[in-house]
Amino acid sequence: MLIALALQTAHAACSFSNVVPTTGSVAASSPVFDATTDCARVRLQYWNTLTPQNKQLTAWRLPGPLQVPEDQWDTLPAGVYAWRWVGNSPAGPGVSTTNTLIVEADVDDDGWTNIEGDCDDLDPAVHPGAAGICGTDANCDGLTDLGWTASGMSLDGPLSSGAPGAPASIDITDQDVTLCPGTYQARFSAVGGIATVDGGGALVSGDGGRAFSVTSGGSLAVSNVEVSGSSNGFFCNGSTLDLTGVDVHDNVGDYGAGVLGETCVVDLTSSVVWSNDAPSSAAVHARDGSTLTLTDSEVSGNTSVNGGGVSAAIGSSFDCVRSRIVGNTASDGSAVYLVHDSPMTLDHCDLGEPGTADENQGSPDVVTWDDVSLGYYDGGSDANDGCALPSGRYLCGAPQFYGGTNVRMETVPGTAALYDDHLEVTRALTLSEISVVVQMTNPNSVCAAEMWYGISPYFGQYTYAQMVFDTDLMTMVIPVDTRLAPGDVVDVEVLVQCVNPGAAQIETRDMDPRVGGQPGITRVKIRDL
Repeated sequence: MLIALALQTAHAACSFSNVVPTTGSVAASSPVFDATTDCARVRLQYWNTLTPQNKQLTAWRLPGPLQVPEDQWDTLPAGVYAWRWVGNSPAGPGVSTTNTLIVEADVDDDGWTNIEGDCDDLDPAVHPGAAGICGTDANCDGLTDLGWTASGMSLDGPLSSGAPGAPASIDITDQDVTLCPGTYQARFSAVGGIATVDGGGALVSGDGGRAFSVTSGGSLAVSNVEVSGSSNGFFCNGSTLDLTGVDVHDNVGDYGAGVLGETCVVDLTSSVVWSNDAPSSAAVHARDGSTLTLTDSEVSGNTSVNGGGVSAAIGSSFDCVRSRIVGNTASDGSAVYLVHDSPMTLDHCDLGEPGTADENQGSPDVVTWDDVSLGYYDGGSDANDGCALPSGRYLCGAPQFYGGTNVRMETVPGTAALYDDHLEVTRALTLSEISVVVQMTNPNSVCAAEMWYGISPYFGQYTYAQMVFDTDLMTMVIPVDTRLAPGDVVDVEVLVQCVNPGAAQIETRDMDPRVGGQPGITRVKIRDL
């Protein structure tokens, strides 16, 4: 409610003083007074000026500090009201000056009126301090909403003022930020604390600087944003950086132009990092004991001298899961470059097919100064270039051997119907374990095997085991001990990968002559209930 006051003079045996409100002649709520009286008791009298005959009186009260009760006006409909204090004493009654109040209704019931700054009193989502609504001025700051925080901080001004050559600097420490679609010249930084950014599909340019940075033990999670024109699209030092659904491209810097982590935990999920350029480690670089994980993402078309796609250095680690590192160019490590005790694992990652646009250019896919740990590539039709290693003892860039069509099932007769790569249970029983036996044709080769199994109807919940072996015979066992019902299906898949093409083959082991089908390498053991 809004209140405007006009004064008239009254005379009485007991009197009132300082009845003019200290909050001024216009107030956004019940006015505040320094009023005093020598009356013995007082009460408030008020009426609508259109119906002066309908005067209302509050109950008598002791004089004390004279304030208009806060709820006195909350239930009044809009209109012009008059009010005054009345009192009595042994000397006689007293009446204060009469005050005229203009009560303005809060039409949309959002706690704000027009005079209080509500720029649309018909919309409860619009008022000062409101969460932004893209394309409107929901917070009534006079600017179209471009961004805001959950705590009510508007980013409209900085985002609209950022320009090429003069990017906005925005501190988002301990803030949950929402951006509207659009193109912004801005640099967001979090120093310690926990911050999140929902990019809303916005394009952010760091204008030759770092578009997003987190330092000093902070945590920054960014999603759904496009980043370009920066020296580092994302920078992390001594902190945690979590990127989901980001599009990082055409950034140019000294190294890690797309993403740079220094002593950080960096996770990229469902993201693309492409067409970035740096003398060293163009796209994504982890150093100084960082942990880098790339999941369901693509790193492509980046250009560098060392590490066209991804690089890890100085005790950092790189894990690639179901991702593609393709079409990158570098003199050393066109896809991946590893130095100074920096291991990697590749779990169903594609490093490009030679002779296609996906092939990484300029050097082998992976170049390392150190031993490379376990690696798996997507099988498919892709063949990888291999990698440069200090020795031939480790698995990297090898061709694939899938065992899915060479799986051998064996079980107690009468318990299951057997097929080439799965079995269907015919009576209640317990699946004890699944074992894989692989024999090498070249005992000097180094291979890895990976096995999955799933039980219907939950084939999406596959369990797998993996092992690197450098002997001529390897057995891998997954304990299961799971009860099966008639009609349940056990599905098994096996992948074997070796350093040298043709150095190993899948051979039949522990064959059961009573069971027909293709020779294979998988044995399923069944124990009756």
